[in-house]
Amino acid sequence: MSEDKYPKAKFRETIPPHRAMFPCFGLPSVSVQSIVIVAAVSIFILGTSFFVHADTSSDAKGTISRMNDLTLPTAENYKYKDWEQTTVDYINYVLNVDNKFEGTDLRNNIVTSPIGRITPSWNMDIYFRTTGSTAWGIPSYIGRPSEDKATGEGINVIAAILSASMVGLNMTHYSVDGGATHRNYVRELVNYYNVGNGERVILNGTSQRTGQTFWYEILPNCLFVSIYQYYPEETYLKDITITNAQQWMKVVDALGGAHVNFDNITSFSLSKNEKVHNGRWIEPDGAAGIAYILYGAYQITKNDTDSELRALSEQFLERAIWCMNYLEARNDSPFYEVLTFLAVPVAARMNAENGTNYDITKFVNFTLQSHRSVRGGWGMITDNWGGKYTSGLMGSTTDSGGYAFAMNTFDAAWGYLPAVKYDTRYAYDVGKWMLAASNSARFFYPESLPFTGSVKTDTVNGTNYYHWDGDFQSGNWIPDATDPRASFIPYEGLRAYKRGFNYASGNSSIAKRNVNDTSKVPYASGDAFTYDWGGQTDYGLYGASHVGMFGASIKKTNVDRILQIDLNATDFFKPSDAYPTYLYFNPHNSMQTVNYTKGVADNRLYNAATKDFISAEGTDTNVTINIPADDVVIVVELPSTGDVTLSGGSYVCSGIFVTSTQR
Repeated sequence: MSEDKYPKAKFRETIPPHRAMFPCFGLPSVSVQSIVIVAAVSIFILGTSFFVHADTSSDAKGTISRMNDLTLPTAENYKYKDWEQTTVDYINYVLNVDNKFEGTDLRNNIVTSPIGRITPSWNMDIYFRTTGSTAWGIPSYIGRPSEDKATGEGINVIAAILSASMVGLNMTHYSVDGGATHRNYVRELVNYYNVGNGERVILNGTSQRTGQTFWYEILPNCLFVSIYQYYPEETYLKDITITNAQQWMKVVDALGGAHVNFDNITSFSLSKNEKVHNGRWIEPDGAAGIAYILYGAYQITKNDTDSELRALSEQFLERAIWCMNYLEARNDSPFYEVLTFLAVPVAARMNAENGTNYDITKFVNFTLQSHRSVRGGWGMITDNWGGKYTSGLMGSTTDSGGYAFAMNTFDAAWGYLPAVKYDTRYAYDVGKWMLAASNSARFFYPESLPFTGSVKTDTVNGTNYYHWDGDFQSGNWIPDATDPRASFIPYEGLRAYKRGFNYASGNSSIAKRNVNDTSKVPYASGDAFTYDWGGQTDYGLYGASHVGMFGASIKKTNVDRILQIDLNATDFFKPSDAYPTYLYFNPHNSMQTVNYTKGVADNRLYNAATKDFISAEGTDTNVTINIPADDVVIVVELPSTGDVTLSGGSYVCSGIFVTSTQR
């Protein structure tokens, strides 16, 4: 693309504390023009009508070798959790500004801290040209008085509104528990559009600068662009998404353009137009997050009636490809934080629709392998801790024996599920992981672990300091499993064993000293309370807010341990008329019959895994389908008429995507 088509278009100043300090077959230089040529030639050679009769079993087994390390849950250690209800309950609780933390500090003084809060928004005032704007927000952890007057982090607040939208709540006109007062929570996300300071991108804070750490700067953008599909009538979402993408295009160009290089940098400062290395860690997976932002902007603008926006969409696509080419060329995982997950769906959809040939297996393995130079030890947990089923969780495999995080686990579904839709070879491994992770993630929640413990007293220089010393979870603000909050307020993470603490003499008056207890396994906790970051609890809302990735994706079926997994749920750039598409993984050693309810009685069911229609038994909308033993079925619900034909690298019906040619 010619460069002349390129349109030139106060948060705390420290890095947010939680976790920031822990330190193919691809086309290496694909251009938009070559993609168009490849697609055109494919259509010419293959024709427009193609139908395959396939075997009843799929070929999508064992594509990802690391998934072979996962043991499947059994009838004895499996318990279904209703993730959709968990999401709804969580959202209604944190939206209610009357809810607050009440507890005691180290000296037994009463501490009160609001959970939901309404704060002024200067960015909304500037963008909408109004005055007196306010926005809803929540803290990163429950019980942090230092954040009482802050809106909260974008990775938390934006994720909460996205999760709510994913499970069907209309967040442009929503009231808590059916109350009379409605708020447009989507509009209030403009609070994170840093227009007031000239950055002109969505960031983690409301008066923040780029140039600190990529993942805190890019992840809020990725969450924001994903919301657009639910509210296209909120025109400011499109406007901000486009401006965001134009700003991130500048980063790609400044880092080398077609030969973009994210090596040895931590971030990029837009205001200074320079790359940043903080001398402590690097974040090459910024390439994955920027590719996601640009690819999302491309999908939003590629069919626009405005010719200038259609031309701009080509630039978005081109630079997204440059970022993906960088990742494809890497041999070592770029994984620093969750951004690497997003390379997976971008690669899969580009392969299916844009003529690329990225090595998706490589990208998935980037997220799973724990041996890497960027952030060693981070990947997938394959152990079962303390007799509990904990396989499939995401986080550190080495920190004190293992430390999994709620946010990382939920966001893995964001990356993996669309990949199956656009490349069915990954169906078996992703289906297996979803069953494992959705079972293990229960243990982030207080209801799933014993509440035993006692108040511990430490005497330092004649002064007593008190704190709760739980055996299997670090808090007791939620006192027992009968408290409804125990089912929807999770801890930040789950440790392989207890990492408690006591107080002793320090550089100032007192200091925390970590005490590991390997007899208490597993242990739900976090960083804010355990590491003494000023928090009264380890209940991590910044991770809890991502629960919609599970809540919108997972439904129970009539067969134990066979889930209905919605592959459209995290495909945020799909067309509005996308066909319903569900993955069923059968962990049993015999064929199982699953109930399915069609949207329309005459609709046909197509198995994307085998590229053949399904012989469903039943009448009207209620039918049954057979899932072969230790195998998968991907049900795509098609209208009663229309052939399944080949178009480029995909099968379509009436011009709408059905599945890719991969099998």
